[in-house]
Amino acid sequence: MSEIEAIKLHKLEMEPSSCPISSPCEIKMSYDLINSVRNAHWHVHYTVDYAAKRQIINLLETTPEAEIPAGTHETTLQIPEIPVDGIKPRLLLNVGLLVVSLMVEGESVVDLTFVTQVRKDGDGFVRTCFNPLE
Repeated sequence: MSEIEAIKLHKLEMEPSSCPISSPCEIKMSYDLINSVRNAHWHVHYTVDYAAKRQIINLLETTPEAEIPAGTHETTLQIPEIPVDGIKPRLLLNVGLLVVSLMVEGESVVDLTFVTQVRKDGDGFVRTCFNPLE
């Protein structure tokens, strides 16, 4: 299934798009699922990307659904926090990626990637996520 179009995305929003790095966020999307899928779920992770390696922080995994029928769907994902404790502050200032993946039978068939810019703000860090549809 990964070689064909799996969804047609109509709307993709993240709120808030600019906030302290660890803050919760909500992702809303509206899409057409081209074909029904079995054993599917959404997986969200944040990648801190730096020169020598990447650190992936798993944020959310929804409960797999036995079958999701073809057609129009709306999904809201609640991310309770982005835990960055233990990551060196200088590494957080690189560009990060917040990735929302539709997983079907253990394989990613769609990756929606928000590029995330992190900047220092007083004693903390602020993330700004850029919508891939804009």
